[in-house]
Amino acid sequence: MGSYQELSFNESNVLIADTNFLKFFEIPVLQGDPAKALKGSKKVVLSQRTAKRYFGSANPVGKSLKINETHYSVTAIINDLPANTHFHYDIVISMDDFRARGVPCDDGGPSAYYTYVRFTDKPSMESFNRKAQELAWQVFGYEVAGDDSDIPEGYELQLMVNPITDIHLNGHAEKEIEANSDVQYIYIFSIVAVFVLVIACINYMNLTTAKSFKRAREVGVRKVLGAGRRNIFMQFISESYLMVFIAVCISLLLVWFVLPEFNRITGKELSMDLFKTPALIFALLVYALVGFVSGWYPSIVLSRFRPLKVLKSNTLNDSSNKTALYLRRGLVILQFTISVVMIIGAVTVYRQLVFIQNKKLGFEKEQVVLLKTSGIQHREKLDTFKNQIKQLANVESAAATSIIPGERAPFLTVRIPGLEQEQGSEGDDAMNMRVMSADVDMLETFGFKMAGGRTFSEEFGTDPEQAFIVNQAAVEAYDLENPVGSRFEYLYGLEEPKAGKIIGVVEDFHYASLHAEVEPLMIHIMPPFYRYLAVRLSGENQLETISDIEEKWNADFSSQPFDYFFLDNFYDNLYKSEMNLKTVITYFTLLAIFIACLGLFGLAAYITELRTKETGIRKVLGASFGSIVYSLSKEFIILVIIANVLAWLPAWYYLDHWLSTFAFRVSMGVGVFAVTTLVSLLIAFLTVGAQSTRAA
Repeated sequence: MGSYQELSFNESNVLIADTNFLKFFEIPVLQGDPAKALKGSKKVVLSQRTAKRYFGSANPVGKSLKINETHYSVTAIINDLPANTHFHYDIVISMDDFRARGVPCDDGGPSAYYTYVRFTDKPSMESFNRKAQELAWQVFGYEVAGDDSDIPEGYELQLMVNPITDIHLNGHAEKEIEANSDVQYIYIFSIVAVFVLVIACINYMNLTTAKSFKRAREVGVRKVLGAGRRNIFMQFISESYLMVFIAVCISLLLVWFVLPEFNRITGKELSMDLFKTPALIFALLVYALVGFVSGWYPSIVLSRFRPLKVLKSNTLNDSSNKTALYLRRGLVILQFTISVVMIIGAVTVYRQLVFIQNKKLGFEKEQVVLLKTSGIQHREKLDTFKNQIKQLANVESAAATSIIPGERAPFLTVRIPGLEQEQGSEGDDAMNMRVMSADVDMLETFGFKMAGGRTFSEEFGTDPEQAFIVNQAAVEAYDLENPVGSRFEYLYGLEEPKAGKIIGVVEDFHYASLHAEVEPLMIHIMPPFYRYLAVRLSGENQLETISDIEEKWNADFSSQPFDYFFLDNFYDNLYKSEMNLKTVITYFTLLAIFIACLGLFGLAAYITELRTKETGIRKVLGASFGSIVYSLSKEFIILVIIANVLAWLPAWYYLDHWLSTFAFRVSMGVGVFAVTTLVSLLIAFLTVGAQSTRAA
C-alpha cells in the first residue's frame, strides 16, 4: 500500500530490483538519474501514471512516498509499460533497501528472486546452463563431473534457462513472474481462421465451375475473335482478385467495427494498424494467396473451352463435366469435413467447461468475500477486526489465510520424523510440501470437510505452535497408515523447527485449477504469512453487509484502502483463457457453418436448376413429392456422411491433446461424434432440402 499526504492506494505491481535494473532492461527514464536511481536504501522509482496518481502534475523526484510503514525517496520516473510487456510494474524499490535490513539477498537461504542474464550468443547461454546445472547439484551435495558422479539413481534436477521472448507463449513453469498465455491458442485461432478462408475459397471455386457453362458462349466468342488461353485465364483470375479485393475492404470495416468487442471477450488489447509494415505485408500476402487459390482452377477450366463445340452446344465437353463434378463433390466433402471438426471442437470445449463449473471442488466458493490484508502489520488489530465483523448479522464466519483456492500453495520445507525422505536443503530427512497458513475458522469459512481427526480449535491453546493438518493426498503419497497423532515438523525459514503432531486429515480440495492434480498439502497456524481475510456471507443483503464491513475497516485501518473481491469470480478466472477459447471457437464455428451452407445452398440451387426438366418428367410419370426431394438431396447427404467420417480422426487427435492439459477432464466419447453427425446432417438437409422442396 502506498500513501502520500491524504492519498492512499493499494499497489499490486511493486517490484524489488537490483541497482542496474533500469540499465539492464534499457528502460526509458523521463526524470531523474538512471545510474543512481536504485543505488542505496529507501529509494523508489515510479511509473508515469503512478507518479501522477500521487503527485498530480508536480515534479515527484525528491518527494517522499510511504509504502506500507516505510518512507521512500522518489528518485526517477519511467515510461508507463505497454500491455504486451514480459512483466508489469508501477513501483520499483531498490534491493539495497532489503540489504540494509539484513535480508539475505546475495547469500544462500530461503529467499528466491527472478534472475535475468544477458548473453552474447546462444552457445554462451548453453554453456552457462550446463555449468549452472552442475553448480545446482553441488549445492545439494552431489558431484556431476564425469565418472565421479554420485547422484543417486532416479534423482532429477532441472535448472530452466529460457529466452525472455519465449516465456509468454511457451513458459509454463509454476512460478512464472506473471500468468502467461499459451502458444497452442495462437495455433488454434490461426488454424480456425485458415479453415474459414479455405471454406470460402471452396465455395467460390465450386460455384464458379458449376455455373461456368453459362459463360461458355462468351468464352467461345472471345476465342474466335483471337483471345488465347492466357487472355481468358487472366480475365477470370482478375475477376477472382477483384472479388477478393472487395471482400478484403468489407472485412477491414468489419474488423474495425468488432475489434473492441473482440478485445473485451478475449481480454486482449489488439489494435488495427495496417500501415505498420508486418501487418501490411501480411494483409497483402493473404489477399494474393486467397485470390489465387480461389480463382486458379475456375480460370484454367474456362480457358480450356473449345470454341467450336461451345458455340454449337453452349455447354462444356463431357470430360470437363466429369472433372467439374468430381471436383465439386471433393470440395463439398472438404468444406464439411472442416465444419464438422470445428463443431466437434466447440462441443468438446463446451463440455469441458461445463464439467469444470459443475465439478465438486472440495470447498464452497459462493458467497465468500476476500479482503486483502498483506499490508497490515499489526496482527492483533486484524484479529480484533475479524471478531467485530463476525458479529454482523449477515456474516456467517471469517478466517485469515495465506492463500485462497485458485492460488498455488508454495512449496516449503517440512519433515515427518520416522519417514524415509529424499535429501533436502535443511536436513537429510527434510522434504518440500505445499503449505497453507490459516486460522481456527478456516473449516467453516471455506466449507472444507474433515476426513479424520479434528480441525484447529481455540479450546486447544497449543494448536498455533504444535498442530498440523494434512490432506488425503499427503496421506496417500507418504503412505501414512495412522496420520492423526503422527509427529510433524515445519522447517522453512526457522532456526528451530516448529514441532508438533498431525491433528486431522482434510478431504482433498482443489487449491489450484483442474489443470493440476491435487498434491500433498499441509495447513498450520502461522499469522505472519496471512494475506487475506475470507468472510462468508449469508444469502441476503450482501451489498449492505459489505458496506458495513467497509465502514469497520475504515475505522480500524484508515490508512489502507478497502479492497475486496468474491472467491467464485477469482476461481472462475483461472479458466479465463478456456472461456475465451469457447467464445471465439463458437463464433468461428457458426461462421464456418454459415459459409459452408451458403456454398451448399448455391450449389444445390444450381443442380436443381439443371435437373428441372428431369424433375418435371418424373412428376408426369407419377413420382411422389418425397421421392423427388430424396432424389435431389441424397447425393449431398452422402457427401456429408463421408465428411463426418473423415473428420473424426483429426478431431479426436487434436481435442484429446487439448484435454490432456487438464488433470480432470471429460472423455472423448462416441456420443460427441454421433451428435455432431446428426447435427451436420440436419444442417445439410435443411440447406439442400429448401431447394429440393421448391423444385418438387
